[in-house]
Amino acid sequence: MFQLSHHLRNLTAHFTSKMEAERATVFLSYASEDRDVAESIQLALASLECDVFFDERNLPPGGNFYDRIERAINHCDLFVFLVSSASLSPGKFTHNELSWARDRWASPVDRVLPVNLHGLPLSALPPYLRAATVLAVKGNPAAAVRTAVKGLLSRQIPSREKRRLGKIAITGAVGVAAVTCSFTVTMLGPSGPGGRFQPALPIFVPAQDYVRGMNVAIDQCIPGPGTLSNGPPCNHAPNAAEFEFEASEAGTYRMSINFAADEARPIKVILNGDLISDNALDEKTGGWQNNFLKWAEVGGVALKKGINIVRLERSDVFPHIHDLRFDPVIELQRP
Repeated sequence: MFQLSHHLRNLTAHFTSKMEAERATVFLSYASEDRDVAESIQLALASLECDVFFDERNLPPGGNFYDRIERAINHCDLFVFLVSSASLSPGKFTHNELSWARDRWASPVDRVLPVNLHGLPLSALPPYLRAATVLAVKGNPAAAVRTAVKGLLSRQIPSREKRRLGKIAITGAVGVAAVTCSFTVTMLGPSGPGGRFQPALPIFVPAQDYVRGMNVAIDQCIPGPGTLSNGPPCNHAPNAAEFEFEASEAGTYRMSINFAADEARPIKVILNGDLISDNALDEKTGGWQNNFLKWAEVGGVALKKGINIVRLERSDVFPHIHDLRFDPVIELQRP
């Protein structure tokens, strides 16, 4: 009996260690002026039976304060940035945290979640944050961030497993919170073994990967690197481009386009022969170069499993287009 109990204890310790090693970590960066909002997010996570520690002592041990924060960012799975006038003010430590996140991930897609607390214009955000999907808070910020974090973390774990997502490290200019939590997320997609859902993954299509075009080119007529725009001789002419990409699962996706424009140049978006929008990108971003890139949502679209074809066209020259993105619609299971 003693040997059996001892063996079971060893097995329990082994699998507990494996589970802890697989936990996800989220780093929430905020200015001290937004501490109350950060605490409300902490409480929202606590409602999911999270263990919350709101103290900088929960940072990785050893080294000075700055080294420990940098180390925490370098080991996190998701970086959440609370966007406000305070966090964007010159001299704020939040700029250092954002710089470390950028060093970690060259592309912020699915790794950085900017949360626009007060409806600041997107042009006020650093280009790195604009390259991610910005969460515009229209109601309770804690509830909105809670839902968004659930969705983003769910994309980073296998759908066939019910994972505990834990240890959410939250830091600001004056404090840090570490949170351990768990929840269940189901993504739209066909059932896998045992009736569990398989996730549909986000699809990212660089504009330079277009397969057919009319009067368009990459990196011509003043745009930044990797940008699709009007081609030489850069005169006014109809523009069009087609992209082919593969969806692992059929379903509803949210389509967005990353673009720059100093004047409104609306385009048509056609998916698999069906008109999705006849006035997409009908706005200015502030300039033509890549530092003025902005993600604009086209709307919900239905992708088929396998190859899909999207066509962008305009009777005159294009805005400067950098990327296309299709995010799967997520269903959350209520606790």
